[in-house]
Amino acid sequence: MENNNEHLVLRKRDLRRYNGAVVKLFDGRRGKITYPYIILSEDNKKHPVMIENNENFKEIHKVIIDKQVFAERKTPSCNLRVL
Repeated sequence: MENNNEHLVLRKRDLRRYNGAVVKLFDGRRGKITYPYIILSEDNKKHPVMIENNENFKEIHKVIIDKQVFAERKTPSCNLRVL
């Protein structure tokens, strides 16, 4: 996916555009964006996590589109930046 804005900061509502993208959380779990949820799959069980909750949004480490890292944050207190 092409992006002309270098170092753009993503907000919660911006993730709506990236439905179907893979998300990696800081604790190592992976899920898919289905706005307003992230569907996490663990041990053949799937459960939703609300993106609009600030604590859950801060847990997003990377957003992966087409097997390439599209956006990431270094620590939970940093902004989610487009690479």
